[in-house]
Amino acid sequence: MEAMNTEKPFTVGQWIITLLLIYLPPINLIFLIYWALSKKGSVSRKNFSIASLILGTVNFALFLGLYFWLIWPMIMIEN
Repeated sequence: MEAMNTEKPFTVGQWIITLLLIYLPPINLIFLIYWALSKKGSVSRKNFSIASLILGTVNFALFLGLYFWLIWPMIMIEN
């Protein structure tokens, strides 16, 4: 039988604070890793952090791939 989820949902204010912390570039990675690895705290914020880290990694890999496929050869041709 599935356990009942007794977690209290996040308020709008808590989500605003979470998103503001994620929008700050030097701080976002630290908080996302902390929330993703934390044993305590909100399950929804933990899942959000894991999903954000996965999408950020995919985005970074696509950026690097496109850079080295499209931009790097043009730079090397000019030199």
